[in-house]
Amino acid sequence: MTAPLAGRAATVYPKPDPRTGAPLMVKVFHRPFDQQTRGEIAAEQAALATLTHVRSILPSVCEEVPNGFLAIRMPRCPQSLAQQVRASGPLPVDRALAVAETVALALAAAHRAGVVHGAVHPHNVLVTAPSQQAPEVVLADFGVAARRTYGQPTGEHLGFTAPETLRDGTLDQRTDVYGIGVVLYFALTGRSPYPVVTGEPDAQRILRILKDGPPTVERDDLPAAARELIGQLLATEPGNRPDSASAVANRLTVLLAGGSPERPVHREGPVRRPAGPPVAVFRPERKRRRVTGVRVAALVGVILIAGILAAVLLIGDQGAPPTALPAPPSGTESEPPSRSDRAGEVVRLAVPTVADGYVELRWNGPPGLDYVVWFREGRSSWEHRIAKRRQDIRLPVKPGREYCFRVEGSSVDGRYTSRQLGLDGSSCD
Repeated sequence: MTAPLAGRAATVYPKPDPRTGAPLMVKVFHRPFDQQTRGEIAAEQAALATLTHVRSILPSVCEEVPNGFLAIRMPRCPQSLAQQVRASGPLPVDRALAVAETVALALAAAHRAGVVHGAVHPHNVLVTAPSQQAPEVVLADFGVAARRTYGQPTGEHLGFTAPETLRDGTLDQRTDVYGIGVVLYFALTGRSPYPVVTGEPDAQRILRILKDGPPTVERDDLPAAARELIGQLLATEPGNRPDSASAVANRLTVLLAGGSPERPVHREGPVRRPAGPPVAVFRPERKRRRVTGVRVAALVGVILIAGILAAVLLIGDQGAPPTALPAPPSGTESEPPSRSDRAGEVVRLAVPTVADGYVELRWNGPPGLDYVVWFREGRSSWEHRIAKRRQDIRLPVKPGREYCFRVEGSSVDGRYTSRQLGLDGSSCD
């Protein structure tokens, strides 16, 4: 890495250590965080600081840069697993299993410390010595606090994302276990479990991830036990995956030993789960449920709305620089076409009310519509929550800040949009 690398959430800059001259990577986030998020990031970094003895976790330090934004400083690695595989092709089976074992051991240690990674994929598995025959790998970029601010992944990263994260925003230890399967699948095939299909919109790809079973690896040299493990790691339902990263590490060690424990098998003590319930990005209060055919059907309309919005926004933003935030939906030409009749709204949003740090949103609409609630704080990018068939929702808000809201409902007959309403006189023009 010799030039800055811009992403959706942050830009990574290569810099030398001012004291030693050692090469560093400094990840600077694109936006400031509120005090709660800063505190959560600090807590994650403090927990990770207790794991400096774990060589498979890339050490990092959180600091504030002159503009007041947060940055994560870490040692610079020559390339990621994604770059290595795309340059040289899929890895030999034993090498791929060893990489997955290293990732599983890193996650097992982090989970015992109460830290969830939140985005285990080949771009966050870094190769520290690519010139060696068996280069060492480390897992980087731990933590879910910052990821809550930026919402769901898009584009290429959809294919690396656990189904429950796409379904309801869940990020927990079982999504990390899914990530081990993603890394192993990519190392063996050179592609994500759900690769991009030409012309397929993101919404359709999300449906494919939610509905299709786990893909299989077509390699003649892959042992049946390894193929079975990959299928379990990539199971659509979290309950069908191995119980923990530690359990996955055990099984990978056995596979590397030739299918039987001829050498000591890595075993962990009981895994300490993070304090509180699993982290949910979009609906923390929602309990995770098994997806039935009816629920998937109910979700189709909502996801297609998001896909249409994303497609329109991307088309309107093709000439923007990589670090630009996507243009938010608004009452302008960039807004997706809607069948809402402003003179006689099909979906009618009531005036938002605030109580105890939450805004209560209620709306009326015909039966049979699936709803998505869109909101933004000030002039930041728009975010959404899926309400399904409900006609009310409760969202946290910050005192003294401006917010705008709107509701969209969809069915097989079309899509209907409420008017935009501000909180306590906020302007939504």
